[in-house]
Amino acid sequence: MTEPGRSVELHQAFVWTCEDCGLENFERTVTVDPERVADVATAAQMAEATDYIVHMEGLDTEAGAGVTWLMAPERVTCQACGAEFAVERHGEE
Repeated sequence: MTEPGRSVELHQAFVWTCEDCGLENFERTVTVDPERVADVATAAQMAEATDYIVHMEGLDTEAGAGVTWLMAPERVTCQACGAEFAVERHGEE
């Protein structure tokens, strides 16, 4: 039973499985300041995300202004065996 007044905050994350040892790992999203989105996201990523946000949430926004941008990390490291991997980017070559 939980104690009254005790709670935790959940954070959005990605889950991935290590190809070397099979451990399921979790990585937090990278939160990007809206003013810096153009510095870290490609035009295609911004357009895709903005289209998704507008469609799913019905927002009337230009280029995602006023939206919190969450991105995947570029590299991940397995918590068990230390293996490092680049993160695949769907839709990019």
